[in-house]
Amino acid sequence: MHYGDEDRTLRARHSARLPLAQEWLVAVLGWFVILPAIALCMPFAAVASCWEEHRLRRFYRSAKRLLRWDRARQMSSSGKGMLIIEVHLLERLGHVWWVDGDLRAKTPAIPLATARVLDSSFDIEQRFRLLHSDAAKGWWKTHLQELTEGVILVQMPIRAWRQRDELFALPGAVAVDSNWTDSFHRHRT
Repeated sequence: MHYGDEDRTLRARHSARLPLAQEWLVAVLGWFVILPAIALCMPFAAVASCWEEHRLRRFYRSAKRLLRWDRARQMSSSGKGMLIIEVHLLERLGHVWWVDGDLRAKTPAIPLATARVLDSSFDIEQRFRLLHSDAAKGWWKTHLQELTEGVILVQMPIRAWRQRDELFALPGAVAVDSNWTDSFHRHRT
């Protein structure tokens, strides 16, 4: 390497950096404009989320389609209907829905993943495959109208999420990706 090559390399590295004044501007914008803006938006997002949840519950309550958890657990244990557990990002549990109907009698081989796939000991790659299988998507699309018309929102107490094993062990409980249950949320107007 010649002396001139080294000099050009140093100049190229130096010219790739922002001038000092621009670096300070970026730092000031980041610390005093962008971060406070994010901090201000977070409470609004939380309030919007709570408001949306309130509207969802109010809609299902006014339509007389809100079911208490203890009643849903009792009905599920007796083998009636189907409990649908909404899953966000393969991990976080969302809403729990109840479909009061005889779907299992109509289609005994429902290809939806059982709620057991949500257990923390279950392999995450296998969970993804089961939650997004083509057979499950096809079945869901075929029965979506029937599900949407008969779905009931289950009002879950906070303690129920602490008893995940009991929830996952209920007969007839299935897990579906939250994208599939969007129509349950949009159903209201």
